[in-house]
Amino acid sequence: MENLRKKRCRLLSSLAFLQRCRDSDILPSFVQINHHIKCSGARRILRRASMALFRERIRYTRWSLSQCTEEIIRLHLELSSVMASSDWNTLDRITYNSSTSCFDSVRETQTKKFEGLRKRQKPEIHMEHQRTVVNLSDRSISEAANSILAKGLNFAIAPDRIPTEEMIVSVEAAIRNLPRQTAEEIRIEVSQILRKAKPPTPNTTGAERRALRELRTDQDLVILPADMGNATIVINKVDYNRKMKSLLSESTYKEYHYTRDFHYLKRVAKCIGCSRNSEEREDMAV
Repeated sequence: MENLRKKRCRLLSSLAFLQRCRDSDILPSFVQINHHIKCSGARRILRRASMALFRERIRYTRWSLSQCTEEIIRLHLELSSVMASSDWNTLDRITYNSSTSCFDSVRETQTKKFEGLRKRQKPEIHMEHQRTVVNLSDRSISEAANSILAKGLNFAIAPDRIPTEEMIVSVEAAIRNLPRQTAEEIRIEVSQILRKAKPPTPNTTGAERRALRELRTDQDLVILPADMGNATIVINKVDYNRKMKSLLSESTYKEYHYTRDFHYLKRVAKCIGCSRNSEEREDMAV
């Protein structure tokens, strides 16, 4: 009974480790397949083979856990029927305490193993938020908001679903003028691809996504890129409007009213542009 309970604890810890690696897109060392060919095509093939082996390892671990649990239940019923109640309670308590200590020890080892794999395969990039995010507003920004803003305004957030409807509409518009047989073949191939497609791995945390939604709904803040350097500026909307008005009120800018002269100036500019284009076309012809 003690050995079976310890085995079940080890299987539970191993399954949790495997599922955590799978969810984090991390391959354990024992399923990584290597080859002396180092081209991109070979790496993709080895990656797919390693992932297939990884999924089979998870399936086998679940099957082994199920078999072990059934064996524990069978032995539990058998021993409880032939042993005295006090003896069985003592045996059950001893084996349970022993398996619990074994589970804690194995879980600690698996946690250290996962952290080591994560540092090697998914190294964290620590950015200095003070340099990439400049907060000029009168509000304090959370750590999650700082983290998502530090990624830059051009950062693309991974979608949480496959845009199936949009893809189908685009494909139908593209194959509208193709022969019927060719269009049907393309539809079948696209349908097979969409059935197997899965959303990409999230590149933001839940806290970052919540902070981004809060920033979008806040009408009192303006977020814009800095004039120089790779930084993001957070400023109050009132201060931003005041700064824009002060810049426009300087003598450098003036309001231009629509008059007849303005109409003639547009016609002259258009004629000059046409003449330049004709000269360029003549030069290219020569």
